[in-house]
Amino acid sequence: MKGRHNSVLSRIKNVQPEVLDIGCICHLANLCCVYAVKQLPMPVEELLIDVYFHFNHSAKRKEQYHEFLEFCDVAPLKILKHASTRWLSLEKCINRFLQQWPALLSYFESHEDRERPGRVKRCADYLASVEMKAYFRFLSFILEPLNAFNTIFQTDATQIAILMPEMNRLLRLFMAKFVLMRAIKSATDLTKVSFADRSVQLDDDILAVGMAMRTMLADSEDDLTDGTRTHISKSVRLFYVAIVEKMVKIFPFHNTVLKDLAVVNPDPKLCNTWSPTMVRNLATRFSIVADDEVEHLVEEFQDYQLSPDDDLPAVTSDSRVDTFWAEMGRKKTFVGAVRFPLLTRVMTTLSVIAHSNADSERVFSMVGKIDTDSRSQLGNDSLRALLSCKINTDDPCYAFVPDKDLCNAAKVATWNYVREH
Repeated sequence: MKGRHNSVLSRIKNVQPEVLDIGCICHLANLCCVYAVKQLPMPVEELLIDVYFHFNHSAKRKEQYHEFLEFCDVAPLKILKHASTRWLSLEKCINRFLQQWPALLSYFESHEDRERPGRVKRCADYLASVEMKAYFRFLSFILEPLNAFNTIFQTDATQIAILMPEMNRLLRLFMAKFVLMRAIKSATDLTKVSFADRSVQLDDDILAVGMAMRTMLADSEDDLTDGTRTHISKSVRLFYVAIVEKMVKIFPFHNTVLKDLAVVNPDPKLCNTWSPTMVRNLATRFSIVADDEVEHLVEEFQDYQLSPDDDLPAVTSDSRVDTFWAEMGRKKTFVGAVRFPLLTRVMTTLSVIAHSNADSERVFSMVGKIDTDSRSQLGNDSLRALLSCKINTDDPCYAFVPDKDLCNAAKVATWNYVREH
């Protein structure tokens, strides 16, 4: 898709060299997570997958496991399937796994194949390992902020204006888990912090691992040697270095267009900090206004910055960027002329820039649920019509009441189809 020489992106750039490529931030965040988890010395993801497929196609094993759930007084919730391509999968699977850990440990320790080489022995050994459980508790703690970031950019609302500040905030948050505060605060560019240098990292006893993991390690003091504790701390440190290193490498921190796109954010606390040059750069970069209109655009932007809050649409935490600029486009002067014609044209155009491809992924998922094996003969027109109904209908399907004309049209279409086929 994004190869340098013969890819979709390279071919698009042959036609339009100025195309903006920032990647899908949700996908990039997931790649960072996958890369960091693989740095842990124990196969967390393999254990999740092994346990899931042990029960997946066996009703007998599920029934036997239900007895262990009752014995251990654990809620009989379904074991979730982990898929690395699902962006929010890992945290949910780990939390469910931790909730059922006592029952799973009891089940695999009591299994008749416990001593035979294979999946059961492998699962039993890992479940009995305090180190493995420590990594599970650590991941339950550290994946929450990463998934919260991912969730923000899976919405269909315009979020391109907050992409750069949120990326920087996420990087600061992860650095603060293992890097000295003075090293972070003194840096003018976060990507230049020497986070891999042990001299600027926190000591093992104050490394951020989460209260659940810290409590478990304290309770397991007799079961863990000093060498094992040191090994766990080293592994956590490697995880942090790996995820920050991956973020610095693949996140678009130095994309000047993304930095300028912050002006789309209507937050009144930030509005006066933006430079008119940012608007000028964006309007020129995307050819939204003519060259002789740029100075008028800058004047409108300055008028917008100097306007009192009461003279602008109200902005709350639930306000949408596109709604705000649509209301700005309806602002009139005392003589009835549109007050911000160029500015609103630029801002509404910039608002359509996608911050991720989550919306497209949802459409692909909808198509997969419509074009099933039992409906494989659907034509493209029918598929598009069904997809359009699904996307553009906010009410649940059972609440839809077709009118008489629609029912008659459907009957006529059915009779015509039967007659022709």
